[in-house]
Amino acid sequence: MAIDIPGDIVLAGGGKMGSAMLAGWLKSDIPAKQIHVIEPDAEAGKRLAALGVNVGTNASALPKTSSIVIFAVKPQVMDGVVPLYTPLASSETVFLSIAAGCTISQFEGHLGAVPVVRSMPNTPAAIGLGMTVACANGAVSAA
Repeated sequence: MAIDIPGDIVLAGGGKMGSAMLAGWLKSDIPAKQIHVIEPDAEAGKRLAALGVNVGTNASALPKTSSIVIFAVKPQVMDGVVPLYTPLASSETVFLSIAAGCTISQFEGHLGAVPVVRSMPNTPAAIGLGMTVACANGAVSAA
């Protein structure tokens, strides 16, 4: 099943869930060149780069624009990570978090009035057999 994403995807965090989502995107024929992963761990970054995606160790490696930014980092570091992505904050970029306990208002506090979605995948999602619950703010359109 191919998924058409109109612009670049930024993945903040290439750990277990981030890598699982990335694998699913690549299986869905999303071009690797469209995906930018920000992963500070050098070994994890090498593993991700071998998949053909763009990998940077910090937010200085961000593309100029993005269709979607996915935060796949631990909840306890979220307040330190999210502000680094304000250069991408616009009504054209959807920000998605898979971190438990981080509220939509927490993201709006850092990014402003932008489209924000909170999502909670379950463990079987790591092998493509799970389900995800999502909740969006009013800035997210049906499209």
